[in-house]
This record gives sequence, structure tokens and C-alpha cells, in this order.
Amino acid sequence: MKKLYDRFFGPEQQIKRMQKDLDYILGSLTQGHYGPVEDLVARDLAKDLAYVKATFIGRDTHGHARAEDHFKRLHKEARRRASQRDLTSITLGIMYVQADAHGDLGQNIVDQIDAFLADWKHLIDEDDDGSATGAARSTNIYGDGGMG
Repeated sequence: MKKLYDRFFGPEQQIKRMQKDLDYILGSLTQGHYGPVEDLVARDLAKDLAYVKATFIGRDTHGHARAEDHFKRLHKEARRRASQRDLTSITLGIMYVQADAHGDLGQNIVDQIDAFLADWKHLIDEDDDGSATGAARSTNIYGDGGMG
């Protein structure tokens, strides 16, 4: 019974679904389906990941779960505001944390998101003031209520 469950809902299947979703999201961003927001998504994602890495991940055995909970709260607020840009960057953050928690199994997803961020590193570095500001999302720091 456990093997049957793992075949449909196990870690391998979770990673497989996540990879499919990641390919779609990154493809949509690069093709401009959401408008010209790829750089803004990368900037937001980099700030959020810096915050959760500094605050949650690696601190104790529950770090990934706490980071995922943090992202899910942000995701709920972004849905309420109907902010596609925020939803996209937060979804990528959730995927990063979940894949990182799976270790080697999710390493490809982590590497793809890191590569996406590396493509926009020059813009991320321009805005970096040395602080992790991911927590600032609880207020609408973008002031645009949406796509950018």
C-alpha cells in the first residue's frame, strides 16, 4: 500500500509536479506572458529567499517548514491583492524551499531557480542595501497593487 501511495503522492512525484510547474512559470516569465516583470520577480524572490535563509533555514530542524509557512502567508495576501507579480515570486519561493527540503532529489529545481536569479543578479545587486527585506512584504511595498 505504501508503494502505491508513493507512486502517486511520494517525494518523487512531488518533485516531478514541481518541475513541471517551474518549467511553466519560468517559460511564461521569459516569454512575457505576465508583462515585463521578470526582473521585478527576480528582485522580489532574491529578497524573500535572503530573508527566509537568514531567519528560518538552517536554524533548527523545522526551518524549512517555517520558511514554507512564511511564504504561504505571503501567498495568501498576494492572492487577496490579486498581485500576479507577487504571486509568481512567492510561488517560486515556495518551490525553492520545498525542493531544498527534499535534498538531492530537489536539487535540480533549486539550481534552476538559482540560475534564474543569477540572470538578474546585476539588478538585484543594484537594489541590495545589505538587509534581508522579505518580511516587508506584509505591507504592500510595491504600491502598485499588481503587475508592476
